Amino acid sequence: MKAKTYGIHGLSEWYGKVKAGSIEVSVAFKGGTASPSGAQPAYFMTKDPITQFVIENSKEFKNRFITLERSVELPGTHPREAYPKRPTPENPVQSTGTGDRADDDEGQAAGAVGGEKTQVKVSSVEDAKDYLVDKFGIASSKLRTRAACIAAGEENGIEFIWE
Repeated sequence: MKAKTYGIHGLSEWYGKVKAGSIEVSVAFKGGTASPSGAQPAYFMTKDPITQFVIENSKEFKNRFITLERSVELPGTHPREAYPKRPTPENPVQSTGTGDRADDDEGQAAGAVGGEKTQVKVSSVEDAKDYLVDKFGIASSKLRTRAACIAAGEENGIEFIWE
């Protein structure tokens, strides 16, 4: 995530709207000073990648009315930052045609093998729900009750042991 500070030289404040295509953003540049010893531009700081995109693609930025004064890389991500979607398995458990289930990433049996069920220890409905969502890609909205978790587990060869 980047924090960028933009400036407008020669002004102490500027409140306006910048536009890039059909997207418009209101900005408030403040804090500019001018004295015999020097000048400080009015500035606007943002971490929002969409606001940064609009400013940097506006006519005000392109004709240098607004300038980029500083860009700082910060740890973490911004909620509006674009990132690739996490791949979801189309077939979370693949059948080998013999009734056996494929192994999951950790090497444990992911389901029934020869009619046996894999036992998974859970302490709450939330634990069971998280397991089913992570291992089998089942929608969490379908796992609101203990009975729903047990039924979904049975369908996938899982027997929950409640602690």
